[in-house]
Formats: sequence, structure tokens, C-alpha cells
Amino acid sequence: MTIDYMKDEEKFFVQLGDCTETVYMQKQLAQAESLTYLGELAASIAHEIRNPMTSLKGFTQLMQTEASERGGKYLQVIEQEMDRQSSFSLCRFDCN
Repeated sequence: MTIDYMKDEEKFFVQLGDCTETVYMQKQLAQAESLTYLGELAASIAHEIRNPMTSLKGFTQLMQTEASERGGKYLQVIEQEMDRQSSFSLCRFDCN
């Protein structure tokens, strides 16, 4: 609603309008912005999880070349668990 006063003519001008659609669109835009932020945050978390996991996996593979049979089995289990965790992180946070 807008109200204007026309001083020259000593009259008020009142304009009424339905702003329901505008308010609805503003709420939709705010929600979309929130979801965008959440998606960026999730991608950032997934990235921060994957980086150390990649380093650990590389060092685990290097250690397997020099490990005893028993140590190699443990390192293999560690590597399998890192793969499992990595796939969990990717699916939960970073699926496009």
C-alpha cells in the first residue's frame, strides 16, 4: 500500500496491491540461499575429510611394500576402512 499527498490539488492518492506473491517469492529465495550455503558447507566438510584420507592411504600403500606379512594384513585392513569411509563421505556430502 502506498499513500501520496498531492499538495497542489490537496488530495491523497492511495494505491492498494496484493503482495502475497512477492512475499512468497522472497521466502523461496531466502530458503534457496540457505540451501546453497548448506551445500557449500557440506562440500567443504567432505573436502576436509578426503584430503587427510588421501595422504593416509598413500602412506599406507608405501608401508605395505616394506611391512611384514602380519603388518601388511593390518595395513590392508586400514586401507579398506579408509576406502569405506571415503565412499561414505562422498555419498553423504558431495554427490552432484
